[in-house]
Amino acid sequence: MKKFILVCVLVGSFLHAEDNATKNFEALIVEGSEQNDAFVLPNYINSQSYLESAPSQRRLTTAQAMHLPGVQGDPVKAVKLLAGVTSTGSTGELIIHASKPTETLSVLNYLPIGYLFHLQGLHSVISPEATDQLDIYMGGFDVTYNNAMGGVLDITPKYPMGDNSGHIHVGIFDASFGFDGKLGENTSFYIGGRRSYFDLFIGSFTPEPDPDTSTQVSITRFPSYWDGTLIVTHQMGAHQLSWETIGAQDKFEFLKTGDKNDPAANGALDFARGFVTSGLRHLYDDGTYKSNTLGYYLNNTLQLDLFADLFVNTIDNAYGIKHISTYELPRHQITGGIYVEGITTKLDFNSAQQPSSDAPSGRLSDALIARVKENLVHYYTTVFAQDVYRFAPQWAVRYGAQAIYGSGANFGTTLDPRVSIIYEASPRDILAFSSGRYTQTPAGARLLPEIGNPNLTYERSLHYTMKYEHRFSDTHSMELEPYYKTFEDLAIEDRIFDENNQTQNYQSVGAGEAYGADVTYKFQDENIYVMAAYTYVRANRQLFTNDPTLYRFYAEIPHTFNGIVGYKLNERWSFSTLVKFQSGLPYTPVVGVTTKTNNDGSTAYIPTYGTPFSAQLNDYLTLNIKTSYTKKLEHGRAIEWSLEIMNATNAQNQVAVSYNDDFTKKRYVNDLPLIPWFDVTYRF
Repeated sequence: MKKFILVCVLVGSFLHAEDNATKNFEALIVEGSEQNDAFVLPNYINSQSYLESAPSQRRLTTAQAMHLPGVQGDPVKAVKLLAGVTSTGSTGELIIHASKPTETLSVLNYLPIGYLFHLQGLHSVISPEATDQLDIYMGGFDVTYNNAMGGVLDITPKYPMGDNSGHIHVGIFDASFGFDGKLGENTSFYIGGRRSYFDLFIGSFTPEPDPDTSTQVSITRFPSYWDGTLIVTHQMGAHQLSWETIGAQDKFEFLKTGDKNDPAANGALDFARGFVTSGLRHLYDDGTYKSNTLGYYLNNTLQLDLFADLFVNTIDNAYGIKHISTYELPRHQITGGIYVEGITTKLDFNSAQQPSSDAPSGRLSDALIARVKENLVHYYTTVFAQDVYRFAPQWAVRYGAQAIYGSGANFGTTLDPRVSIIYEASPRDILAFSSGRYTQTPAGARLLPEIGNPNLTYERSLHYTMKYEHRFSDTHSMELEPYYKTFEDLAIEDRIFDENNQTQNYQSVGAGEAYGADVTYKFQDENIYVMAAYTYVRANRQLFTNDPTLYRFYAEIPHTFNGIVGYKLNERWSFSTLVKFQSGLPYTPVVGVTTKTNNDGSTAYIPTYGTPFSAQLNDYLTLNIKTSYTKKLEHGRAIEWSLEIMNATNAQNQVAVSYNDDFTKKRYVNDLPLIPWFDVTYRF
């Protein structure tokens, strides 16, 4: 089934990839810089727990991110171009230091997000106009972040200024708007939204029949999505109150017929998911004391009608409060806080256990169907404290821990200590080291007795990261960051029997490891911006409870290189280009075939898979070219347009493997061909 979903997503991304809200970097204004673009030293916003020069930290302003090729006007997608991130293809997952997307935490200044990307990587759900800065922690992050054992993406919102400004954007496949206004002397608001609209013009799409297979996939509803953002702020001296709401929804439908190898997997598939998260925040800063207090509510829904009478309906409601306080002393920066969260999950489904990304797809016709209608309720409390002690001019150490209590059967209390050491060897050379323990809870559905195991415990990881940074000048630097991390108590799947002769689809016994190195080179001046990012990674994980073998990680891409050059021609024109190279993505090969007679007398061919992820696709190489133009008008208005050529060489880059009906012929699914992207934005 996975290959048909992949076809649907790829076709949808070709016909409907949103080119939203593309902004010329010259038109952005960030506090402290009149034109904070890729050619101006960025004026970053430091969170109250941020430690300068710690390992595995990346930062981008929205202006920098929007300038980069390959992001289609989406600053969050620029994360995929940084060292430490591997993601093959135009809609690839966000893989940070060989951690699954579910092991990485994505938040808006600690406000949880239902999901980060539309359609598994096509575009993010947050408006670029509401985004000020991206802080990406590849590992070794501090104690204020919890329930993540991979990385952290913390998005700093752009709080409204109340200047009655706005924008209207029209792209080839999307439209968006935003307005920053004033409600009173100290109260401002931002409201924005976008909507894909290709589905409004084409109701269905049926590709030409494939002569190598009897299976036919027709798209009956093109992928459509919308998202919206509302932020209201009120200033009271050193206090700021804000109401922050983000919402999104995704839908698509397709029809699959003629699949003789898996007769149960024929019929319609209707998919819809969405979320709304809202938070009330209080920020305080008097110079020596800072605090961030957030109360929130998140509603996340998924509806999936699968083929005949199968369905999956889930509603996740999360509510919580988080408080962080930081005191600045002459040699100490002391941070502490508490985080309390409750999660209620309503599950109503009649379906087989969905295959994980660690294993090839199985036949729905052979799967055990479970009927589940249940509510899960869990509570988690995290208390954390840390200190940054600068005991000498060249030295700083950050040490702390978080204590976590979970209400699950085997969760209980656990302690995660973390430490970072920074040594400034010279004004231009910095050495740093971080280590820590990181804990997260398994996915809620895996705790169900019908398809999982209610006795699962926490999943854990140990991080060891290092950094050497040399600054040739204020605008010219290079960083080398090796890392190593282990995984333990992973909830891995296998059908074995416990002492009560009941199937346990998951056990908390999985192990694994990942190691590699990130190299980043940067140079910028008033006319040129250069970034080169290289990532090396090796990763292995245990997949089966009764097999201690560590297999290659499903998204291990050993080598990734992103080379970016931007050139500012004048105040109106800019040009940039991206060269991306990656090793091929691993996949599990088919090594044999057996036959089976269906109820209607037809023959089904059942594949026998080899060693997991032992085969590899060809290397991936693409070139993107982008040019932007801005014309400033009277009264602060402007017209901007951007033209980008994606995959300018029309390279046939492989992203997946498919087979004919009897598995005698292997074919490769290629990424998007050469595609021009164009959009225009009016600012007022």
